[in-house]
Amino acid sequence: GILGCLILALVMVDWAFPHVKTFMVQCCDNSGAWNLKVVGRVGAGRCENGDYRKLQSGDQVVVVGRTGGAKNRIMRAVIVRTRKMSANPLQNGFKVCYD
Repeated sequence: GILGCLILALVMVDWAFPHVKTFMVQCCDNSGAWNLKVVGRVGAGRCENGDYRKLQSGDQVVVVGRTGGAKNRIMRAVIVRTRKMSANPLQNGFKVCYD
């Protein structure tokens, strides 16, 4: 009945629109790009399907310029700041967080 159609519709929507693992970041150098879309992680294999939400400061990523002078250009970038708290690499108990 109606419940079966609703479940089928939800399954079809989930298949048609898979969970997006890419996201936009702002550029903080003088390359001319404003917004960048993260599409990959340097060092992560294709089979890993890495979750880009777990990126930390210092990670290298593959990005595509979305606006500005670098539109549709594939580049490599380094994550500089994240809002999520991360442990200090010195393991001294401090956590680093940026706005």
